[in-house]
Amino acid sequence: GAVAQGAAENVDRREETVAECFQKLQAARRASNEAQVVLAKANKEVSRLQELVLQAKRAKERAEEEATEKAKGLAEAQQAHDGQRPDDGGGELDTLRSAKRMKSSNGSAT
Repeated sequence: GAVAQGAAENVDRREETVAECFQKLQAARRASNEAQVVLAKANKEVSRLQELVLQAKRAKERAEEEATEKAKGLAEAQQAHDGQRPDDGGGELDTLRSAKRMKSSNGSAT
């Protein structure tokens, strides 16, 4: 009678609890899958931005090298015009080189 009915109600409640837990588990799995998709997209974006930074650094280095070459060419042309011998590593060009060295050793990427 009463004992059997009480036991049956307990089983029903447990089944409801199990069903609720299962639903919560499914919802958590869905949320986890969505989060993984978002994370994958974010990682792709990070990779894309890192590539852009790398390209910008390369472009900056190329521009600095070209500027140094132009300065060197101008200095040599000026000295040839003035009738001096080509730069032997002293003077203005050396100052330019050491300034560039100091800048790159500081690591100031502005």
